[in-house]
Amino acid sequence: MEKDWRARIDGVKKKITSLAGKDSADNDKALEELRTRLIDLEQNPIIAAPLPKLNYEDVTPAALAYGLGTGWPSAGLFSDEGGAVVGSHGMGEDTATGFLSLLNILWDGRPFLPDRKQALTVELIGRRFSAFLMMQPDLLPKLVDKGARNIGFIARFLLSAPLSTMGTRLYVEPPPEWRALDDFDASIKRLLNAEMPIDRSQSDKGLLMRLRPPVMFLDPAAKRAFIEYHDSVERELCQFGDFAAVRDVASKSAENAARIAGVFKLFDQGGPSRHVETRYMAAGIKIAVWHLSEARRLFFEVSAPEEVTDARELSGWLCAKAPELMDGNGCPIVDQAGEIAIQQLGRYGPNCVRGALRRDAAIDGLEESGHVRRCERGKQKRLRVNPKLLSRK
Repeated sequence: MEKDWRARIDGVKKKITSLAGKDSADNDKALEELRTRLIDLEQNPIIAAPLPKLNYEDVTPAALAYGLGTGWPSAGLFSDEGGAVVGSHGMGEDTATGFLSLLNILWDGRPFLPDRKQALTVELIGRRFSAFLMMQPDLLPKLVDKGARNIGFIARFLLSAPLSTMGTRLYVEPPPEWRALDDFDASIKRLLNAEMPIDRSQSDKGLLMRLRPPVMFLDPAAKRAFIEYHDSVERELCQFGDFAAVRDVASKSAENAARIAGVFKLFDQGGPSRHVETRYMAAGIKIAVWHLSEARRLFFEVSAPEEVTDARELSGWLCAKAPELMDGNGCPIVDQAGEIAIQQLGRYGPNCVRGALRRDAAIDGLEESGHVRRCERGKQKRLRVNPKLLSRK
């Protein structure tokens, strides 16, 4: 239908061009009719309604902009395999900066008005976009290397990397019903089925599906809480402040807290309302604080030298896991004095320190910090763990 409408417009324009310049009463009347027809066609466009497409994954900047601009107006970059996004063509050496910048614009909710002449482009007006990426820890530095941190892309995320529960996930029979999950699903379905806030006041009369969601405001008490949190974080962005190493993330934390508060209000009430109350702002701040702490921890670990991360892992293993392990003869590998043979690290220790070079560098770091002390028993080289750190069950 849309192609037919555009063909009609082109046909009328060609007829106008062919009649232009010919002087006659009949010609002038035909031109007037054609111009009226052209105006009628242009003011009453036929645009095919797009099918819902909520998720993008392996996509280029141009494809994302065109798909979002001509298709469903609300979508996201969602992937439980973040490597598919980080390693995609859109994140290549020549396209990564443009892709990340486009995602920043979409996060802000600002219009994107491209001017390129040699590519298929479309304006992004009234679009909303989100992102959720799960990835292995070693992919975060690769994303940073692509400039994601320099241009504020990572700062817009709520970062987290909770400790693994592997080894503790024993089988548990599921409950006969999941009442809380059912309630959650019902709330999500209610929001998905709600009418989209499409702007029908413009010349397209809503056919371009440009969104114009209502604005939500913080009530006075919620605004005071927001300002207090904003200023408390801002003070720690100075040199030697608590968040000096993550200024990019911290500078967005208050805004993220307000966004979270709005989401909580929307979800709790089943739709938008004019004001966001204090309890939602307090909940948003609590979530934002946790993620800010996670970001600080993550970037500290990412920037730490290999010997430091190895030492940290070895120390944790010596204090928690090693005391539980038995050797081939059924004897504890850590004796009553808190000693362990260094050769046992190659058999039972963390993978990162099973090689001699990394093992010795990690031990040097732990010895310097007082976590362990080298000792000998006969010809056997051993480690004695600081008894203040060693825990036994």
